[in-house]
Amino acid sequence: MERIYRPETSFVSLDFFQAGWAFQSMWNPNKYMNVWMAKTSDYTSRGTMPYVPNDYPLAGLIATDYYKDNPPNYVEGILFLTPGGSYAGTSLTHETGHFLGLIHPYEDACGGTDYCNDTYQYDKKSGTNFDANGYTTDCNGTKFIEKNFMGWTLSTITEFVFSQNQVSRLEHSLKYAYHRPGSSTISARMLNNNSFEKIPPFMSYE
Repeated sequence: MERIYRPETSFVSLDFFQAGWAFQSMWNPNKYMNVWMAKTSDYTSRGTMPYVPNDYPLAGLIATDYYKDNPPNYVEGILFLTPGGSYAGTSLTHETGHFLGLIHPYEDACGGTDYCNDTYQYDKKSGTNFDANGYTTDCNGTKFIEKNFMGWTLSTITEFVFSQNQVSRLEHSLKYAYHRPGSSTISARMLNNNSFEKIPPFMSYE
């Protein structure tokens, strides 16, 4: 753990990942999962999505061979909103899911996908899809209790899960994604803290 003193009292979550000082504070992402704890003015935690090699693509992630020979040139990790409250554990697990390549089952509502056939796709923005008993209605009209770590729910359940398809994505990222501890795809060059660059496309999820 490392305490970092900054003049700011809170951060906009997306802006945090574009900050040079945050990059300078990052520990080697080939060895560590970086988690920053801070107050965010938009009350949002975020996790960066991984890049994968062209030889080992994963639907929904950006495939590139750039990082085979280059260190990360962007902030990698999780920004965790504090204080976390009663859902702090599930929130951190949720952001870790993004860090390892998982997407919301409600991403882009009924026109989107999380690339997992065993999760329910639904429209989070439509208030009619959530009832007072904690049930969610998916895009096919099926009612269910959302227990997925990557989902959103009004229910009071305390036991959340990842689906089998999600676990397969997690395992793929752990094995092949760049800048993930334990990955077999480690950049040829290690972290160079003087190489920060704001590069598009940048992907992170709440």
